[in-house]
Amino acid sequence: GSRQMTATSDIDLMFIYDAPAEAVSDGRRALQASEYFTRLVRRIITALSAATPEGALYDVDMQLRPSGRAGPAAVSLSAFRQYYEKDAWTWEQMALTRARTIIAPDALAASIEAEIEHIVRRPRTRARVGEDVNDMRRRLLEAKPGKSPWDVKNILGGLTDIAFICQYLALATGKDFGRPPRATADAVKWFAQRGELNDKDASALSDAQALFDAVLHGARAATGGIFIPDGAGEMLSAHMASLCGATSIDDAERNLIRRQSAVAQIYRSVMKLNPSP
Repeated sequence: GSRQMTATSDIDLMFIYDAPAEAVSDGRRALQASEYFTRLVRRIITALSAATPEGALYDVDMQLRPSGRAGPAAVSLSAFRQYYEKDAWTWEQMALTRARTIIAPDALAASIEAEIEHIVRRPRTRARVGEDVNDMRRRLLEAKPGKSPWDVKNILGGLTDIAFICQYLALATGKDFGRPPRATADAVKWFAQRGELNDKDASALSDAQALFDAVLHGARAATGGIFIPDGAGEMLSAHMASLCGATSIDDAERNLIRRQSAVAQIYRSVMKLNPSP
């Protein structure tokens, strides 16, 4: 939704339809709306993820749909509304702050966007949102601990922390400001303009976001994953160092570590955490 995909990104999709409960299809075999749209979604996913001589187009992830893997492939607008009113976890609401309607009839697209705006604007206490967001961050660090400063997405002080800062602020201030821009870099500026981030922190986050994005895109385009300096060729190493504004891998790593340390400190400050995460 934030238009920040890399060469190897998967796509997180949610399929929402709006039809009366009694509606049936007009094909050779009449199908209830839920069955019709479930079958349609399965065909779409197959088309997007089918193996071809050039490889698969996308890996499709649908775990963000209501009830995750246990939920239906396609959900009605009313079911979507009810789930996010009563059952959605904070991490699901965090992801929704960056959701984007890809394609839909104008009326349905407007209804979906209105529902998302309503969810983001729901009154919340900062302390509770902060607890939930930090709990999710802790779980991610345990599941995918960044073991190298080149793992700019998962490392403590990396892209995930910047995104979580913005998603935390989106939910904590939604009742006052509404929904922020989807892209993290734009959201940082947006929150700074509203006094939720001071100019120094916003500048540090923006600079780190730009650096980490460049490293992430460069590494995935060149290697399909995380850049590993040991064994990397001279040209690739020089390219990755240049993305960090450095002339050597050692200098590049020092730059990454410095930026990651600054982001981690800002994260702790915004989330009101003690110095030791």
